[in-house]
Amino acid sequence: MFLSGVSAVSAFYSEISIGALVPIIVFFTVGFVAVIVGSLGTNRAVAKVWGTK
Repeated sequence: MFLSGVSAVSAFYSEISIGALVPIIVFFTVGFVAVIVGSLGTNRAVAKVWGTK
């Protein structure tokens, strides 16, 4: 989620168009899912999401 914030600030100051939204959305979505799974899930659920044991 930190990376999405950095991308958003960079895009704002450099006045980049719609192409700058892709990394912002991707980083925010992945970070948000990681925070939700990490805070609400068990170790087993997190391992299942990442495909490890």
